[in-house]
Amino acid sequence: MEALRTTRGTRITIRVPIPARTNKKIAKAAAEYDRLGGEEAGTRAELAALDEQLQAADAKHVRAYADALAANRPEPPETERAKLEALKASQERRAAALPLALDEAEAALVAAIEGERETLLADTLARQAQARERARAAVTELATARADLMTERAISGWLSRFPQFAGRAPSAATPPVRELLGQNGDPIGFDVVLAALSADLESPKAASA
Repeated sequence: MEALRTTRGTRITIRVPIPARTNKKIAKAAAEYDRLGGEEAGTRAELAALDEQLQAADAKHVRAYADALAANRPEPPETERAKLEALKASQERRAAALPLALDEAEAALVAAIEGERETLLADTLARQAQARERARAAVTELATARADLMTERAISGWLSRFPQFAGRAPSAATPPVRELLGQNGDPIGFDVVLAALSADLESPKAASA
């Protein structure tokens, strides 16, 4: 299978969501895919570090050679570069092979996800339905609790100012949400907020198609 690519040709890293990883087939394939992806990143970092070490070794040798010339001695042996070059060559071979291994792991992961997709989709739709019902109940409770809160606030305000305004009954109006301002700068009505929350809980048409 050809590796998943962006429009620029770079590899797309598959981010398997946690619930899907509870599936044994996907978990096994994802673990191998993640392992190889980590090794590829580690190998790139190791190659960059080796390049820096080679530069440092060259600079160290030049300094040692300069000191030798100043003392009328022959060039000292270069002891570090050969070892570092061997390490770099080994890492370069590893870096060339890892993308091929990662392609195979990616193909296995894609196949596992596609093979289990219908089951996983049914599971997540069931969890969505459960969560939606909890959220609907929470919105209903929010509306009731805020109404009770506003009523008690009105009563406490009437009592704290008594006997001033004793002839006025505590307000039964539902105040807007003062921390949410509309485009005109006025606070948004609580009924509008509730309607928006309720609408937000329903599945978009595109997702339910």
